[in-house]
Amino acid sequence: YRRSSASAEVSADWVAGRLPAGARVLDLGGGHGRYAEAFRARGFVTTIFDLPLVIELARERHGDAFAYRAGNFHQDELGGPYDAVFLSNIVHGESPAANAALVARVARALAPGGVVVFKDMFLDEQGREPENAVFFGLTMLFYTAGGRSHGLADVAAWCREAGLEAPEAVGVDTFTLVFAQKPK
Repeated sequence: YRRSSASAEVSADWVAGRLPAGARVLDLGGGHGRYAEAFRARGFVTTIFDLPLVIELARERHGDAFAYRAGNFHQDELGGPYDAVFLSNIVHGESPAANAALVARVARALAPGGVVVFKDMFLDEQGREPENAVFFGLTMLFYTAGGRSHGLADVAAWCREAGLEAPEAVGVDTFTLVFAQKPK
């Protein structure tokens, strides 16, 4: 929780610059609620979606500061429509096919003009940079069934298949934020 403080604040600032006041934000796989808290502090109506046990822990920490949805984001209803869906460190744990399906689900939960935001470490076109994403991808191969560090081209393909506009990537410190908008 403490280690995510700086990245949550920076991410929320970037997202806040793209959303109207009072926007509805879904923190998908929101875990302990650090990012959701940063969105709430900027005036957004925030919902955390995660597994039931994780939702219990987030609720113990944050009380009724946000809405909560417990379930499996690959299977259960995401709710919505949302003005933004934020996925922090989700896609590296999933296979390309699972991510394509997840992005399609997220796109359906977005309001017209809404944005999906990916926060992760993404590889360049050659798959050799940045170094932290390369080594992290190797770790994911050991600990997940299909996870890895994905390339920005992969994200663009998932977004295109889901009917989202071409994504925009912003390098921030040791991670990248990728924004893809649903047509209005």
